[in-house]
Amino acid sequence: MKRLCNVPLTALILCLAGRGLAQPAEVVHSAPTVRAPDRPEAREARATPLGPQFGIGFTRTVTLEPFSTDLLDELKRQDTEPGQKRLRVGLVRPLDKPIVVDRTNVPASEWTILPDGSHLWSVQISSPGALAIRLHLESLALPEQARLLLYDPANSSQAVSPLTAAKLSGQREIWMHTILGQTAVLECQLPVGVEPATVSFSITGLSHTYRSLATVVQPRAEPCENDVSCYSSWANQAAAVARIQFVDTGAEYLCTGCLINHTDTTNTADFFLTANHCIGDQTVASTIQFFWFYQTSNCDGAAPDMNNVPSTSGATLLATSAVPPGNDFSLLQLPQAPPSGVFYAGWTTALPTNNESVAIIHHPGLPPGDYTRISFGHEVGTGNLDALTGGGGPQDNVNNAWQVQWFSGVTEDGSSGSPLFDANQQIIGQLYGGTSDCTNQTGTDLFGRFDVTYNNIHQYIDPGSVTNTNTNTGLVTVITNGVGTVSPNYNNQILQPNRTYTVTARPGANYVFAGWTGTFASSAPTLSFTVSGPTVLQANFVPNPFLPVAGTYYGMFSDTNGAQPQSSGFLTLAVSSRGGYTGRLQAGSSAYSLTGSFASNGSVGPTNVGRGANALNITMTLDLSGATDHLTGTVTGSAFTAQLAADRAVFNARTNPAPYQGKYTLIIPGVPNAPTLPQGNGFGTVTVSSTGKLTLSGALADGTVLNQSTGISKTGLWPLYVPLYRGLGLVQGWLGFNTNPPSSGVQGTVAWARPSQASSKLYAAGFTNESLLASGSLFSAAVPVINLVTGAVLFAGGDLSAPFTNVVTLGSNSQAKDDSTNRITLTFARSTGLFSGMVTVPGTTHSVPFHGAVLQNAAAGYGYFLGTNQSGSVTLGPSQ
Repeated sequence: MKRLCNVPLTALILCLAGRGLAQPAEVVHSAPTVRAPDRPEAREARATPLGPQFGIGFTRTVTLEPFSTDLLDELKRQDTEPGQKRLRVGLVRPLDKPIVVDRTNVPASEWTILPDGSHLWSVQISSPGALAIRLHLESLALPEQARLLLYDPANSSQAVSPLTAAKLSGQREIWMHTILGQTAVLECQLPVGVEPATVSFSITGLSHTYRSLATVVQPRAEPCENDVSCYSSWANQAAAVARIQFVDTGAEYLCTGCLINHTDTTNTADFFLTANHCIGDQTVASTIQFFWFYQTSNCDGAAPDMNNVPSTSGATLLATSAVPPGNDFSLLQLPQAPPSGVFYAGWTTALPTNNESVAIIHHPGLPPGDYTRISFGHEVGTGNLDALTGGGGPQDNVNNAWQVQWFSGVTEDGSSGSPLFDANQQIIGQLYGGTSDCTNQTGTDLFGRFDVTYNNIHQYIDPGSVTNTNTNTGLVTVITNGVGTVSPNYNNQILQPNRTYTVTARPGANYVFAGWTGTFASSAPTLSFTVSGPTVLQANFVPNPFLPVAGTYYGMFSDTNGAQPQSSGFLTLAVSSRGGYTGRLQAGSSAYSLTGSFASNGSVGPTNVGRGANALNITMTLDLSGATDHLTGTVTGSAFTAQLAADRAVFNARTNPAPYQGKYTLIIPGVPNAPTLPQGNGFGTVTVSSTGKLTLSGALADGTVLNQSTGISKTGLWPLYVPLYRGLGLVQGWLGFNTNPPSSGVQGTVAWARPSQASSKLYAAGFTNESLLASGSLFSAAVPVINLVTGAVLFAGGDLSAPFTNVVTLGSNSQAKDDSTNRITLTFARSTGLFSGMVTVPGTTHSVPFHGAVLQNAAAGYGYFLGTNQSGSVTLGPSQ
């Protein structure tokens, strides 16, 4: 939006004679206004909410407290004060308790299974009194094919543009599109084959719009603003202009900008010009929603319905220059193609003549409305943007702005960033601010000069040219955004052309480097560059986001198509307080060393590890909010892409001991009456220390040894992964601890894959079982191993001709006495809860050994014995 300024009279002295210090352009560069090519991606697929179709209610409903009348009145009063830089239209409202959707916080019972087997989850959120709302999503990790739909429940039959992993393109945070009204519904749709446990996102807040949109068109008699639809000769330029809304520092704002043409006809990029005081960094650029064709359909016609106005979201900040010392521009690139019918506005570096006729196309936010308007005036000289901010000095460009006085129409808050067109309908500037408005129609406005802007963006819009216009060829401007330094600092120095220079960005205390922008873009702190014209080096620093998320992460990756040894594995990753990481990725019998640094947005990758057929490509993303202590990503091989999830180990023996500490016994059950699968029960002992360190020792039902050492999450999640059979098999699953009696145990679904082994006596054909419900019990050596006086030991499967049972008497010291005709010995380990023994098969002299573990919370024991080519089950329970 337009900046309102109290402008010193001396700052507005016109440089009418010779344009002050501005020199004639050595070469004039320009591009015409052209229609943007229609692209298929501009016609993206849309989807319809499923909940209303099937009559399914909302999974959750959240209603915020309404704003008080006093607060709204104060906000509107502040918005009318002089000196405001942009028009505030909404206020961000953080949720007191973020809505976290992941495998920990949303149980399976909250997901609705539709008739076709797909899953659905939804939440309705209301901010009473809001004229419009936008939801803020963080910690986003969506599996392929998952869709998030945001819609107005009063218009639920309308198809909307879904948010997908492809559209996110690695982003972890996003502001969703605007919903008109005080209520919005977010629906998560998962097609068949996509498990709810693979979804992760948080709804942390919303923007509450309190300023109304225009609904009444003012007639053109004695106009304050002119309807652009009344001027058909400007229709193409108007089709380049967009109304932009964005979120910054706890509020939502309104500005204007436009698509601009580029001279490379092979380039399909969409470049967008606006003001730096609107969009000053990448964080803000990511929140933009662009509204296209927000104008009347005919001269002074009905106000446009915002529900029918096409929009796109998000932008990449390519170059920017703040005041001082720059001329207040930002050049963006749109990742999402604008709708068909838009134009790229033409531009020129030619200087306007004195008193040349000019025009601005803009979206003023104050009454009578912010749909597209046009104002006409004269260029009346140059100005100094620095002076408006109290700046100025020997290095400042005192003529970095055009000054304009209007004779028809004005500009207002919301107009900032709008393009200034010369008499040939080409851009010569972007609106910074000034004194004109509907109460001061003779006031003047200042525009950052496009010929100055061009010197900083020509590599994007005119890549074939390296010739500058009005400044020295090798002049370097160094800008630091945030706390940090650049060494060596070449600011305001003229460097030799075609020579390579190197600079290094060094963050200040509690800050990290966030990348180079300007003439060159790079994520590495050290930048080498060659001077070929005016150069802007902007080093960006942000507050260190890694302090709350530093630590060691333990997790797994697995293919959504099921337990596949070749596409599954385990991650251990240590993250430092500066964002560096070291770790190890275990995938079957292969191990990969990981080292590097997270970007300031918490992301890594794609990063390649390994070589040849075993090479992997890895992406990782940290939840920098610190709310979930969660890491997500992907691991991609030559024939798979697996989802990665890991949790930070947060426990400390002194200050934050693990509530899950103790000894446990664990059972991995067999499958009864399944000769091709083990019927016996695997078992083990589990120890959790006060620091959350977990140690597993046990055996599977085929006799394979099972050992693991890992950490558990703050919510008690255990990533169980053990590669088996020389890396050709595995046991894998997420298990969860519960310390609330009477459960006091652990439970989760485990997959067990065993490869085919022709020489093996047991299960030579191999098998994969993905649905074994493992369970465990807290174990105490201070009480009897099992709370039974008389027990029955049932043997089944394992090539037995028939099941049989032995009865035993258990003493107070857990000693077992044989009460059966066939001989059995049974011994308990009182310190661990394991048992072992030998039993004679009835009717034979053949004896078989057996092993197992007791679950004290169930007063039962489970184990296995091995037959000729099968595993049999052992079950210890009360005698009937």
